Amino acid sequence: MVSKRIKEEEEVVAIARRGRHRRRGPTNARPPIRKPKKTKVKSKKIELLNAAKQTEIRYFIDEILADQIGDDKEPLITTLVVKGTRESKEASVDFLDTKISDGVISENVRKPILDVIRRFTVYR
Repeated sequence: MVSKRIKEEEEVVAIARRGRHRRRGPTNARPPIRKPKKTKVKSKKIELLNAAKQTEIRYFIDEILADQIGDDKEPLITTLVVKGTRESKEASVDFLDTKISDGVISENVRKPILDVIRRFTVYR
């Protein structure tokens, strides 16, 4: 703390200068007043497919669907992976269930595909 004497013997106490204000400006300069920070609310993490592992996901699902579908499996796999990486894991599972109910793929491949989806799931 620094104290100074002014004309009529009254003391003025200056606040100790910190940070960038130490060497600049008048000696009675005040440190900046900080604004109160807003409290941030953490968003709830959702389950997504790992975007870095898209190639592996496509490979394993392609192996599972090898004997099920002929030429139309690539759009199905792509949509399944994209929904899982961008929207949520549940969106890709819902898409898989709609394709099973439409009869595009059979019910017996549901569990292996869900195992692949579960294995490559991350929270973001």
